[in-house]
Amino acid sequence: MAERKWRVEESSSHIVQMEHDYWSGRAVIWLEGIEIFRRGLTLVDFGLVHRFYVEDVEYTIHVICHPLAYFRYELWDGDFELKPMTPDDHHE
Repeated sequence: MAERKWRVEESSSHIVQMEHDYWSGRAVIWLEGIEIFRRGLTLVDFGLVHRFYVEDVEYTIHVICHPLAYFRYELWDGDFELKPMTPDDHHE
């Protein structure tokens, strides 16, 4: 299971979290601990794209499937990719 966490800065700080099970395709996305997206079991996982808003600003999470079942996880604010938080940032 892959887990990612990003900090989104608008007028205040917000936390976006994601879990993705690359074997089953299940995925869950939370904004400030509130579930905003859930995908159940998929037979073949080709990735996903999910759009959501934080303070009227559109964000997009991309789960990109590469050959040999390697997945890349990205959060975009328009044309700008946000870096995931590191373990040192998880002190909240």
